Amino acid sequence: MRFLVASFKWLGWSALWTVVFFAAFYVSLDANVIKGRVERSLASALGYQVDIDSAELTGFIGLRLNSMTFTDTSLAQDKDSKGTRFTVDYLEIYPLSLFSPSKGISFETALFAGTAQGEVERDGRDMSLSWSIKDLDLSKLPWLRGSVSIPLKGRLSSSGDLSIPDGKMFKSEGTMKFSVKKSVLGDGKTSLNLGNFVATKQAASARLAKEGMTLPPLRLDDFEAELDISDGRVKLKDIEIRGRDVEGDVSGNLVLRQHIRDSAVTIYLKFKFLDTAKKKYDELEAMEAFLQARGKRPDGYIGVSITGTLSRLRIRPSRVEPAGLRSGSGSTSRKSRSRRSLPSRHSSRRLNKRVRSPRRPPKTRRNK
Repeated sequence: MRFLVASFKWLGWSALWTVVFFAAFYVSLDANVIKGRVERSLASALGYQVDIDSAELTGFIGLRLNSMTFTDTSLAQDKDSKGTRFTVDYLEIYPLSLFSPSKGISFETALFAGTAQGEVERDGRDMSLSWSIKDLDLSKLPWLRGSVSIPLKGRLSSSGDLSIPDGKMFKSEGTMKFSVKKSVLGDGKTSLNLGNFVATKQAASARLAKEGMTLPPLRLDDFEAELDISDGRVKLKDIEIRGRDVEGDVSGNLVLRQHIRDSAVTIYLKFKFLDTAKKKYDELEAMEAFLQARGKRPDGYIGVSITGTLSRLRIRPSRVEPAGLRSGSGSTSRKSRSRRSLPSRHSSRRLNKRVRSPRRPPKTRRNK
């Protein structure tokens, strides 16, 4: 009996101290301090300017950040770029897991008309990330919206695991799955910016580049892929895109950087409009004719090279793959690149001979 009484007393005092602790935590919470710290931390990690509308406690000891705006200020200074800006509806994090040995943080958020959740764990300097993303709206993704003038609709889902040794993204290893559903390319209304896709030396091409052209809605089949991530490199290999109106293949890689917006992109897309689509939409014949001047391949496809960074993509028609994807042009070590950059002994001798000043004639003494 005494044991039961002592146990109930212990439980009562524990519950009382728990209530007092959380009451004091809520009372002493300064939302402005939390907002400032989170804004600085996210800005340092992502490379964006971050502005949070409000912060509040949620659930047992979760933290909810409302209406987060991310702005790429580096592009805002570029006259040719409008700057990437997007908003996240909310982000919920649960810092209570920080008290565990693994120092994990779980999160949940709503962004780009979809949802995402996952967990970040830290063990010393090593980190790991797991995520599950559902039904993101492709038309709202800032990197596509800022670089591609072609209207694109669809739903993107993804999941994966990533280990990040020493917290360095270029060392990361893992796998990623993604799927795209209900995708439609073009809308028949938006005028496309074709300045990079046509040969502007011809009068007709120059007029098309200036006036633009609309792309009819081309429906694509649902597709999915599983990608390997090794040494910070996401490898895309022979991803097939099929549809009733168009078909193509995508290959390339994405090299991860510490700031995701600075990740290097090297992708090659080849596609062709199907005959049924060209019979249905007359404008496809004209568009294909203009694109053939710079992107027509021997196999009948039209090639497009996509390079640069996620925040600044360069999209150009090209008959051949980018240099980093061509067979035999694989990556080389720093040592070999540095050796090739140095002139050989023979070339240095030739160089010295070229720059050697002519000999002066011998001085003659005048007879007095």
